[in-house]
Amino acid sequence: MTIVTVYSWGENRVWVTTLLLTLVLLVFSEAAPKTLAALYPERVARLIAFPIFILRRIFYPLIWLVNVMSNGLLRLCGVKLKHSLTESLSHEELRSIVYETTGKIPLRYQSMLLGILDLNKLTVNDVMVSRRYTQGLNLNRPWAESYALLTELQQDWVPLYRENINQLSGVLYQRDLASFLLKHKELSQENLLALSHEPYFIPEQTPLNIQLHNFQEKREQVAFVVDEYGEILGSITVEDILEEIVGEFTIGITDLEKMIQVQADGSYLADGMIPVREFNRLVHWTCRSKVRVL
Repeated sequence: MTIVTVYSWGENRVWVTTLLLTLVLLVFSEAAPKTLAALYPERVARLIAFPIFILRRIFYPLIWLVNVMSNGLLRLCGVKLKHSLTESLSHEELRSIVYETTGKIPLRYQSMLLGILDLNKLTVNDVMVSRRYTQGLNLNRPWAESYALLTELQQDWVPLYRENINQLSGVLYQRDLASFLLKHKELSQENLLALSHEPYFIPEQTPLNIQLHNFQEKREQVAFVVDEYGEILGSITVEDILEEIVGEFTIGITDLEKMIQVQADGSYLADGMIPVREFNRLVHWTCRSKVRVL
C-alpha cells in the first residue's frame, strides 16, 4: 500500500498510508473481531481453537525462544515473573465479574454467588440466633415440665443446661431421642444426659467461611457462640450459614415484611425477632440504625 501511495500521490502523501492502515487494523483486527467474539464466544472459540492449537504446535520452538528472550530481559530489569504469572483474581475482581453477569444469569443465582463471596466478610456473630431465642431444657426443673417441652419441641436439637444456658451440659438431637424411644418405653432425665452430645463452642469473631468448613470437618450441626469471657451469646447452625447464601428456608420475605411497620414520621417499628441484617436488606440500609423493638 505504501508503494501504491508513493506512485499515485508522491512521497509527500505517505501519511495517507499510515492513516488508512491504522483504520484498517483498528476495524478489521481489533474492534470487529472482539465484538464478534463477545457476542458469540462459544461459536468463535470452537472455530478458532483447533487452528490455534495447530499453529502453536508448529511454531512452538519460535514461541519458546521469544518467551526466553523476553523473560530474560524482564529478569534483568528486576521483574519477578513467577509471582506475576501465578497471580490470581482478587476478591473484588471476582465480585465485579459476578456483577457484570446481570441479565445473563438469573438474579437468584447471582445473589447466591455474591453470598458465597461475602462469607469471609461476615462473622458468626452477624448471623447467630441470640441466646434469648434459643429454646433449651433446664434440667433443674421438674421432669414433667421437661417432658412437656420435649413433646412440643419444633427444632432438631435442644441444649440441656442447669439454671441458665451458660451452664450447658450437652446437646440433645431429635434423631437420637427418636431412636431411643423406638427401643425403650420409659424416658428419664438420666437418659437425656446419656443421649446428649458434648457442646461445640466457637469464638464470636469466627468468619462464616471458616465456620462452614469447621462444621464439615467436625461433623457438627450446631455451635454455641461465646465471647472472650466464655459467656454464651447465641447459637448458629449449618442452616443459618446456608441461608446467607441461598436465602431464608423457613421465613419468607413476606413474613419478614410483616414484622416491620413504617411509622408516620418515617421511622420503623420492628419486631425484635428480626435480625439486623435482614432489617437492613428490607429497608435498603447499609448501617446499624436505632430501631424500636415491639
